[in-house]
Formats: sequence, C-alpha cells, structure tokens
Amino acid sequence: MQSETRRPPRLFDELNHQSLLILGCRFGGWLTRFLMRMSKGQRLSAGGKNDYVADIGVSSDDNLVLFLRNFSRATKVYRSGGVLDFVSELHQRWMELHPVVSPVAIAPPIQPLVQNKRKSVLCS
Repeated sequence: MQSETRRPPRLFDELNHQSLLILGCRFGGWLTRFLMRMSKGQRLSAGGKNDYVADIGVSSDDNLVLFLRNFSRATKVYRSGGVLDFVSELHQRWMELHPVVSPVAIAPPIQPLVQNKRKSVLCS
C-alpha cells in the first residue's frame, strides 16, 4: 500500500483530498497511524487536511494521542466520550448551525382560487 505502483491511485487520490473520520473502529495505535499516513500520502507532520478520530481505544491511548498531538497537529481526537457521545455532539452542533425552519414559516400564504361565475362554453 505504500508503493506508488501497487496502491489504487483513484482511491488514495480521493482520500488525500478529503478529511478522514475514524469512528469507533477500535483499531490499534499502529493501524490508526498507518491508515492516516496512507490517506494523507505523505508524512503526518506535513500538515494539510484535518482528520478526526472518535474512538474510545484511540482516545484512551495516551501515547497515541501524544504522538498525534506532536506529529499530526491537524488531527483532532475526540476525548469527551465514546462514539455515541461524538455523534450526539456532532448532531447538536449541526442543529445549532442549521436550525430547522418550519415549511409553513417560509412558504408564502396560498390564496384561494376565485372561480369565475360565468359558464364557459366549448365551441366545436
């Protein structure tokens, strides 16, 4: 996977340009680092895109968190709880930024159609 000639170029090109979210995978520290390194296509310390990790295994591994803090500063590790807590907080923040607007409040009032009292005659 580290070889330029053996890895799928379209997949890794797409991963290189998108943020990575590791969510509740319970990967070991080495596998987490490996996936992050492969998705970035360069050293973790090179900066670039933000990656996010919400995994109780990663967040409780102080050595891995310290490594990411020092060598992958763009990586954010969610340490305030587990996966469900992360998803709940993400949903709460989304709703604060994008409040639900009632369709009635944004739609203009519908005027009733006034029917013409004259009868229409069809010509044949």
